[in-house]
Amino acid sequence: MKKRLIKSLTTNWTLKLISLLLAFIIWLAIVNISNPTVVRSVSVPLEVINEELISDADKIYEIDGNKNVQVYYEVALKSERMVSANDFKAVVDLSKLYDVTGSVKVQVENTTKNPWILGISETKPGTVRVKVEDKQKKKFDLQVKTVGDPQENYTIGDITIKPDHIYVSGPVSEIGKISSVGIEINTEGVNQDIEGSATPVFYDANGNKVSVDTTNMTLDFNKVSYQAQVLSVNEVPLHFNVEGNVAAGYKFVGAESAIRSVTLSGNNAQGIKSIDIPASALNISGLTQSKTVTLRLSEYIPVGLQLKGSDLVNVTLRVEPVQKKTLTLALENIAQNGAIRGYHYQMSPEKIQVFVSGGEEITPENLHASIDLSGMEVGSNAGKLQFSLPSGYRVESYTPFTIEVSTNQTSSSEVRTSERSESESTVRERATSTEVHTQTPSVTQTSETQTSEKSTEVTTAKTTTAKATTREESLEESSAETQGKSRRKIDDKTESESD
Repeated sequence: MKKRLIKSLTTNWTLKLISLLLAFIIWLAIVNISNPTVVRSVSVPLEVINEELISDADKIYEIDGNKNVQVYYEVALKSERMVSANDFKAVVDLSKLYDVTGSVKVQVENTTKNPWILGISETKPGTVRVKVEDKQKKKFDLQVKTVGDPQENYTIGDITIKPDHIYVSGPVSEIGKISSVGIEINTEGVNQDIEGSATPVFYDANGNKVSVDTTNMTLDFNKVSYQAQVLSVNEVPLHFNVEGNVAAGYKFVGAESAIRSVTLSGNNAQGIKSIDIPASALNISGLTQSKTVTLRLSEYIPVGLQLKGSDLVNVTLRVEPVQKKTLTLALENIAQNGAIRGYHYQMSPEKIQVFVSGGEEITPENLHASIDLSGMEVGSNAGKLQFSLPSGYRVESYTPFTIEVSTNQTSSSEVRTSERSESESTVRERATSTEVHTQTPSVTQTSETQTSEKSTEVTTAKTTTAKATTREESLEESSAETQGKSRRKIDDKTESESD
């Protein structure tokens, strides 16, 4: 049996070997056709080794370009699902960094020894460029920016942050882009104190946000806590008080400032009505020209309140030369106060001059001159005027005058006395004329006739004087009789009251 088997195998063995080889080839062809080998690729992240060689030199590196490489491998068509990116490892060894070009070859390995991977054909890119530069660590004081406006009549007060500074480490090229570091707080519509935390933000020299590559940058803190006060506000006017007098011949026009009101913030801000600048801060003594004074407003606001805006204000004390004008006043231009009925008032002289300083525009009506007549007695009284002038004007002086006061009875007596004086004067003049004619040596008939006529006139004048005297005596008797009757009535009334 055994011999027969051996004989059958060795008989025509050449033909049998050829048949076996042809069968294998046919099988291999059938397999390749139904499950061929294909080339596939996966994206594999780069892994850097020996980084300490760079960091120990106080430098920092960065992979230029994409941080992944594309790995191409061979696999049977029906087995490609058995391969993934995790089967590969793409390594950049910084110890093999070529300083001239800054390039390193990418090394790819089948780390899982996956049997379905028939081979690794290539890697794209095959080399990567590594940028190496000095490392910098810089300190920045943290700034605070508010975003949005609080509710009306509110403002942001003090803001406290913790920490108040931060250290940033990274490549010199990236640190150089940063001018300042801060946080931003949303204050839109707030009306009470707020607190929270915020992420640091980088700014350039113009205060704008700057975009930097933070891959190789580190910060001491990733969050900054804050507390912000929200205070009520009130806009109040400024009142400027002055002291002293300007030099003679000049006038103080007023205190002027471009800032007429300020905004106060604080818990009691709504209770403040104005800010009064004391007169001691604005002295105009002896000034002959305008003067500008710089005030620090924080010295004059109540304790516990804050000033929003500039603390300094410029106040101009405006001084101008006095302009003088002479006005003429009559009694009808003067308001007469306290006049007594039945009395007659006359100003002497009838017109006076008033010397006014302050400008050329003023008129007699603007003086609002008045005089008090209530205390004046019959006869001559010194006049004293009072004025109510527009702002900026002043009466320097006026012509002295008197007020002549008389009653109706006094006026009649004065008339009678005047008539009697005139009559007596006429008589004396005519008598003198008669004597002159009588003493003349050569007298013509005409002269005699004139003398006779004048004698008649003298007689008539004497008669007129006698009548005037008689009328005056009659009036005096009538007055005396009236006064007697009045006294009798008073005596009778007194006796009646006594009874």
